[in-house]
Amino acid sequence: MDTESGTPGWPGENGSGRMPREVEEIFWRDEILQIMYWMLGEGLGDTPSPADVGRLLAAEPPMVAAHLERMVAIGDVDPMPAGRFKLTVQGVREGRRRFADEFEGMQFAGHAECNRPGCSCLELGPEACIGRAPAVAGVPA
Repeated sequence: MDTESGTPGWPGENGSGRMPREVEEIFWRDEILQIMYWMLGEGLGDTPSPADVGRLLAAEPPMVAAHLERMVAIGDVDPMPAGRFKLTVQGVREGRRRFADEFEGMQFAGHAECNRPGCSCLELGPEACIGRAPAVAGVPA
């Protein structure tokens, strides 16, 4: 990891190892959206703090907080009490897409989809699934 920018090694134009600022912002937005979507789907929390996200991404909380503030401005997350953040409808949609793109081919069932033999959802539909991730208001599945 490039300790100066906090971003994984990047060859840079002159071998500096620094990722251009615009690329770094896109990189961290993608990573944060994916991890927050994963946390939501796994029931690990719907309002993580920058420290929670940073711990899972091996990133410093102040850097994560700065990116989360930028994500508030573009509508991906909403600020919550106690310095926490929650994915918006747009954030859930973008996180889902990025997560699916990143892990395509590694999953037999989609994220938060059931693959339990004999589950009631096989006959009654996804609403009857005992392993289904909680629905996010306003976000179509």
